[in-house]
Parts: sequence; C-alpha cells; structure tokens
Amino acid sequence: MENADALLGRDEEQRRLAALLGAARNGRGGSLLVLGEPGIGKTYLLAEAARQASVGVIRLDGYESESAMPFAAAQRLVAMLQRHHAALPERQRQALEVASGVADGPAPDRFLVGLGMLGLLAAAGADQPVVCLIDDAHLIDSESLDALAFVARRIAVEHVAVVFAARDEEGFADRIGGVPQLALTGLHLDDAVRLLNRSTTRPFAPSAAAAIARATGGNPLALIDLAGDALVHELPDLGLAGVPLPVGRHLEAHYVRQVRRSDPGVQSWVLLAAADSTGNVDLLGAAAVQLGLRPDGGDRAEVAGLVELEPVVRFRHPLVRSAVYNAAPGAERRRVHGALARAAEQLGLVQTEAWHAARAVLGTDPEVADRLAHSADLAARRGGLASQATILTRAAELSPPGPVRDARQVGAAEAALAAGAIHVAHRLVEQIDPSAAEAVTQGRAVSVRSALGLFSGNPDGVRGATAGNLQAADAFHGHDPEREQRALLSAFHTACTAERMILGTTPDALGHRMVAGVGVADGPASVILRGLGALVLEPYEQAVVPARAALDAILALPDHDMMQMGSVIASSERSSGTTRGVLTLSPEPPPPLAMPERCSWSTPCCGSWPCPSCGAAACAVP
Repeated sequence: MENADALLGRDEEQRRLAALLGAARNGRGGSLLVLGEPGIGKTYLLAEAARQASVGVIRLDGYESESAMPFAAAQRLVAMLQRHHAALPERQRQALEVASGVADGPAPDRFLVGLGMLGLLAAAGADQPVVCLIDDAHLIDSESLDALAFVARRIAVEHVAVVFAARDEEGFADRIGGVPQLALTGLHLDDAVRLLNRSTTRPFAPSAAAAIARATGGNPLALIDLAGDALVHELPDLGLAGVPLPVGRHLEAHYVRQVRRSDPGVQSWVLLAAADSTGNVDLLGAAAVQLGLRPDGGDRAEVAGLVELEPVVRFRHPLVRSAVYNAAPGAERRRVHGALARAAEQLGLVQTEAWHAARAVLGTDPEVADRLAHSADLAARRGGLASQATILTRAAELSPPGPVRDARQVGAAEAALAAGAIHVAHRLVEQIDPSAAEAVTQGRAVSVRSALGLFSGNPDGVRGATAGNLQAADAFHGHDPEREQRALLSAFHTACTAERMILGTTPDALGHRMVAGVGVADGPASVILRGLGALVLEPYEQAVVPARAALDAILALPDHDMMQMGSVIASSERSSGTTRGVLTLSPEPPPPLAMPERCSWSTPCCGSWPCPSCGAAACAVP
C-alpha cells in the first residue's frame, strides 16, 4: 500500500538535498537555492529533507510587511543564536547589534554583518550540525538577503548548510548569485495523477485526472486542493479534448468560497491575517480587539483549514492570502490596515505601524508621511539603504506637493543610489521639478544626477560629473555648509576619473572653488579641501605641507568616514596645466627637483626632449 505521506516525483531532489545535509554533518558545509512557483512543494521538500537528515534546524521565514525593514530577518536569526554571541570578534558583534537595532552606533559595514552571521552559524554548527532553512526568501528584506547570500557563498568547512526557498521571480536568483540552484517544476503526469487520486475519496476518471494534472502544471498543492473540491467533480466535459480547465481562476474562486463558508467573524480575522503577512500572533490579537472580533478567530480559521497556527500564522497556500485580500473591497482593506496600525503602535512596533498606516489612507496624509519618514531614519541608522529608499518613496507619495515632498523624494533617490539600485534612483530623481524645488533639494538632485552619470555608460556623463558637483555645491552655498564641502570633495573624486577630459569646468576652476569652500565650515573637510586646492593650484613645494595636513586629517577620521576618501588618498594629482603627477605624501619632505622648469607631461610620456608641448628640458615627474 502506498505511503500517504511519501513525496511523489521528488526522488532526485531529495537525493541532492540529502547529499548537501550529509556533507554538512561531516564538516563540508554548503548552500542551495530552491526555486519554484507557489504550491510546488518547496517548504515540504525542505522540511522532509531536514527531518530525515537528523540535523538541527534553524528556520527563517520572509514576510512582506518586513521586506522594507532593514535587517529584520537578520535580527530574528541573531536572536535565535543569542547564546553564541560571545564567540564573535568585537567588531562583528557590534555590527550585528547595530544592524539588529539593539545598539546605537555608525551604520554597520555590511561585510562585517555578513561575517558576524557566518560566525554565529559556524558556532551553532560546532555544537550540532545545523541547516538554516530560509523560506519565502523573496520576501526577505534586501539587507538581510545580501548578508545571508554573503554567508551562503562562504560556507566551506563549517557543519552548516544554508537552503533558500523562493518563488522563481525575475531577477531574484541574480541577487544571490554564486549559490547553487535547484529548480522545482510540476510533477510528471503519472505522479500528478497519483497525487490527485490519493487526495480524494472520489477518484477521477483517467481522462479527467489527466486533464486536471495538465491544467495545474503538476502543482502539488493545486492538485490537493482541487481534489477536495466537489465542484471540480461536477465540471461538464472534464477531460474532453479541446475543453480547457480554468484552474487559475477556479483556484482563486475555490479559496474565496472556502473562506466565505465560514462565519463573518472568521472571514474578518482571515482578512486581518492576509493584510499583515508577518503572522505575528500578538499583533493580530491586538488588531482583532480593535475590530471587535472574537479572540478565538484564529483557532476557528485553523479548524476551517485556512491557516496553520504555529509560532506564527501561516496560510496553507499563498493563493488563500492573495484571494482573500484581493476579494475584499478597498474600504475594508483600509479599515483592517488601520486596526493593524493602531495595534502595532500599542505594541511599540514603530516600523510595522508606519507600514500599515501608509496603507490605511487614500491620497496624502502628512502625519502618516512623517511617521514613515521617521521609520526611514531608523532604517538608515541600521544601514538599511534599500529599505530607506522604499519607505521614503512611500512617504513622498503621502506628502502634499511642496518642499517636504521634494526633500523626501530626493532622499529616496540618494538611498537607492547608495544601495546600488541605479534604475530606481534615476526614476525617483527624474520626478523632481528642479525649478520648483528649494535650493538644497536642487543641489541634492544635481548630486544624484552627477553620480548617476558615472553609471550611465555615456562618456559625457563621466566627463560632466565634476561640473555637476560644482553646481550642487553652489546650490548648497549659504544653506548647508556640510553638503557644500561634500559636493566639492565629490567634484575632486570625479575629476580624478575624467582627468583632462572633464566637461563644463577646468582644473583651475575646480581648485579655486575648493579653496573657496574651505571657510564655509570648520572641521576635517575644511583641512582636506585646503590640501586638495593646494595640489591643484600651488607649486609642488608649496603644496606639500597643506597636502600632508589633509592626509593627517583623513587618517584621523572614523573608519566609516575614511572609506569615502579613497581617491583623495590614492590619487591626489596636480592638474593645473603646468605640472601633473602623482603626489606621494611621505613622513619626510621629498628631495628637491633637479629641473626648475616643469613639463606638462602628457600620458603616455612621449619621451622627447625638449618637450614638444611646453619646451621644458626634462620631465619634472620624480
């Protein structure tokens, strides 16, 4: 007799997972990305593999409402492995604490966060071989996903396996490139028919069963659900050639019918769970009180076969959630989101409250926009640039037209640019009307456009970036001294890239503008600008002292600020048109140059003396 719990048609996939987990038990860790559509059996396959392998399981699920919260998933993983924190180096532990929001400090370096998570998993694996199952990985926040992918690519000699399960959405696999993939497809026809008939007390005729198997594409959960639907047995001409079975539409209607067979209180509770998606039992309970629902709504929804009440609430099929949510009128969805927002506020869930409040309103709402902007600030403090961009974009949408909306829009573009989402940054900044924006917002928008020019692949974008940064500095002048000085440093960075090919300005103009920016504010940036201005404008001997002071100021910066100064340290160049060469800043002054005349030195050097360009007798470059 066939085992009713046995997996059908997954023998090869089970062997591959068993090999991965077996290797992890023996200290040869690895990773795998399991891709497939909803209901294809990813979760069940992973759970069965972990059960048979007899390893410790660390489960991490993705939730849509946490997808814009930086390091939300990482925070849950770090909390589960709390007892291993002492095994981490101090810098990695501090990075994890800041990313998790349990400590204040500079935004953590994402590589330190990844190394810290790798160290925690390695420490857990030293006690007992473990598999970290990351289900619904496509809903994991961007920052956590980057860190987890970093971990997955570096597991080698640890007793750890990391397995992602995700929908096969466009571009997702590229986000965690380097991790081996396993694509789950529908069951073959014979296995699909066996599963269909195994799941019903009224076996289908062979032609009807084959028609359903083909129409579902062999999707296991669709087969199981349709097998128990009495209406499917009554469909006319089921299985006749040329008569399509409308499974997609029918499945959604099937789930809506399931919900509507329940009493109104259960229907409202299920909509509440569908609107939240985190499965936070405390949050759903508090929101149910807000809506005046009975406290046992979740239990009754589980009895009805709609959800499973585990540590979190999980829908038995993603289509149940989408069908319930999409079938509800817009006003009812907004009412439910409003209840969830109030409940989240009671529980101190700041970012969750802002997320739901934003979906509970139509049009603009300055108060909700302010809360979203605060949530974006919290994301930025934890290093969540992608999340900050997403949240600020929604905050801008909820803000009335004007300076605040423009500032949030350009802030979202800056965060998207810093996160590497170039196409998003471009779309956001192009929506800003520079003629109507305030001076500082204009300058920020110009800065973003100049940075995007470096990524455009258009040579003119690279060559014009220096002039763009100088334009931004002029817009900041008299309004924001710190941004003005940063824009001038960016102008120097881009000038080092374009060199003599810069458009819209000259090296001399750049040097004079940097010198003019020295006095707008005191601090390290002032000292650095003075040194850079001297490099561009002054003779070599006179530039050495201010340039060395600039280098000392850079070396005194905190690590996260020093990382922004790479080109200043590595490629300080004299570009005034009389002398051009790499300046080496050493503890002792360099020896005097032998020749008083300075050659302009083209690249590559022509080697002809006297120089055909300037007539100098020799090259002045040491």
